[in-house]
Amino acid sequence: MAQSLQPPPSPPPWEVLLLVAERLDPRTLATASCVCKSWSISMASNHLWEPIFSAKFPSLTNLAASSATASPPLSFCRLFGLGHTAAARRRPAPSKPILSLSDLIFVISVSGTDKADGCIVGGGATKEEKDVPELMFTIVKHGGELVVDRNGLFKFDINVSKGDEAVVIGAGGEVEVVWNVVLEGWRAVFTMIECGGRVGMAPRADGWFSEELPAAGCCPKEVSGGIVADLKLGVCKNGEGGKNDEVRIESVSVGMMSVLSWRYVSLDDGLMYLQHFLFNP
Repeated sequence: MAQSLQPPPSPPPWEVLLLVAERLDPRTLATASCVCKSWSISMASNHLWEPIFSAKFPSLTNLAASSATASPPLSFCRLFGLGHTAAARRRPAPSKPILSLSDLIFVISVSGTDKADGCIVGGGATKEEKDVPELMFTIVKHGGELVVDRNGLFKFDINVSKGDEAVVIGAGGEVEVVWNVVLEGWRAVFTMIECGGRVGMAPRADGWFSEELPAAGCCPKEVSGGIVADLKLGVCKNGEGGKNDEVRIESVSVGMMSVLSWRYVSLDDGLMYLQHFLFNP
């Protein structure tokens, strides 16, 4: 004997839908209105959306009276959507960089400065002494190889030692430091530091170099208000048969500091800054 087909269950009456809808939040109401045509009509009624609209956007209640003259008149559901969109556009977007640390290459060079007699300078003039930089070492470090600071700061420590070979300089000697940040694939470059100074210091002291960077108006206030590139040479007294007035360069630390707080900026803020100069999404 063939089984008789059961009729599909009847949808709930619209009165029941309205009773349930009165207890729903705006997001759930909008989702429920997409179920079917009858639900769309029930969930979009002014009876539901007028109190929600008035409570959420009281400054826009004057739109209700003016929209009544529109053809067709705007529903409170539509007015709520306008207010929600306007509020979302006023909120600042989260500052998350598209550029990542693995997209970067750090190239850091340290050169000693010797004195050369009788060097020819511009115009054929002769100067008795001129600083001639002599490359001591260059570090090329891919961003993926850098150890991220545990506090999430744009600050990186890089070891200089090359096996048994030590980088030694006389205490009080002049050095020139250059730090370039290269976009992977050598598509762009940005010079962070190019300056000189002395490394005359006590044992375990560090040589500091800094240079103010150009402003990037599109960045968060932590870096748009002033940013300084920071490079620090980690040195110690050369005790391996060297002279007493020699120091050995063991490490290089680089970072970006805000002139507002004089603290290192976060990794994301530093990447946002470099993104402005290196990468146009």
